[in-house]
Amino acid sequence: MKRLVAGLLFLLASATARGESVAVRAGHLVDPASGQVTNRPVILVENGKIKAAGANVQIPAGVEVIDLADEWVLPGMVDAHTHITMNLPPAPPNESFWENYLLRESTGLRTARGLHNAELLLQHGFLAVRDVGNAGNYADTAVREAVEKGWFPGPTIVNSGKIIGPFGGQSHGYAPEQGRFWQFEYLDADTPDEIRKAVRQNIYYGATVIKLVADNSSFQYREEDIRAAVDEAHRAGLAVAVHVRGGEAARAVILGGADSIEHGYFLTPDLLELMKKKGTWLVGTDFPYEHMVAFGAIGDLEPRTDALDTAVADRDVLPLAADESAAQEKAAHCVLHRRSARSARFITPATMRSAGSAGFIAPSSRRR
Repeated sequence: MKRLVAGLLFLLASATARGESVAVRAGHLVDPASGQVTNRPVILVENGKIKAAGANVQIPAGVEVIDLADEWVLPGMVDAHTHITMNLPPAPPNESFWENYLLRESTGLRTARGLHNAELLLQHGFLAVRDVGNAGNYADTAVREAVEKGWFPGPTIVNSGKIIGPFGGQSHGYAPEQGRFWQFEYLDADTPDEIRKAVRQNIYYGATVIKLVADNSSFQYREEDIRAAVDEAHRAGLAVAVHVRGGEAARAVILGGADSIEHGYFLTPDLLELMKKKGTWLVGTDFPYEHMVAFGAIGDLEPRTDALDTAVADRDVLPLAADESAAQEKAAHCVLHRRSARSARFITPATMRSAGSAGFIAPSSRRR
């Protein structure tokens, strides 16, 4: 199947790069927007965009045809929280994964890894990703630009540049003599004015979404700090994603107008209700505590296994939306719409913004 997907992508990319049309004759076409399956459809692609799709689409004379008559075709997936230039191996014995990672990997190596992972993602059906930091000195921008220029295969990439946070980024307690090595991939910003400047720096160096970390230290961002980032980013047409787990830090993020909360392990029902009211998306990254231990990211600030599992379960069993029409609208974007918040790990336009119509098998209106 991997070989089939890679071959299909290569044929489509090659043909569309030459400005040619391609017709895909499939066995079945899944349309999540309508919940329908079309048998024996034809998907007509022109200049890299879908012009028509359905059982009654005629194939123009002379168009190259890709025969997938025995296969199922569905829209490409979208991952709203990735770190494609970053690797997560187990922490070296008696060492910190983060120290090895931050001090021993160049931006060039990160860029090469990002290009490799971008191709793997595309081969496995992901057509768009939102890459939210930990990319060295703007390796994520380099990867996005290389893919957009057609030099390397990859999905649509929405990238954040360096993560903006209070002093120290996501590091803790290093000796002053070591210097501020975290600034290789974090921007220290401790006042609204510093946050605005950091947002502008990221935009200057190619960020297409803004990422902040709000609660990785005891000195957390306040509502006015978040609001400064949101105001500056929205002026430039960019969304704001904020790493936060819960509590009053999450309340400040929501009231500050952030577009999405990343992680949100300890969001309580009242915070989820507030997110619904303010239109804040939840980008969940739920995985076991032991995985976090494996790459040395755990300190006193992180939850234990039983607490994390219980919190996530409590958060995720909230009733579905009573507003059926609203739920259907969100389902059209491959989003699970809950009563108190909108969950958006694998979604399209809402948190991606610039991803446009990626993820839909239908005529595209997106322009570049």
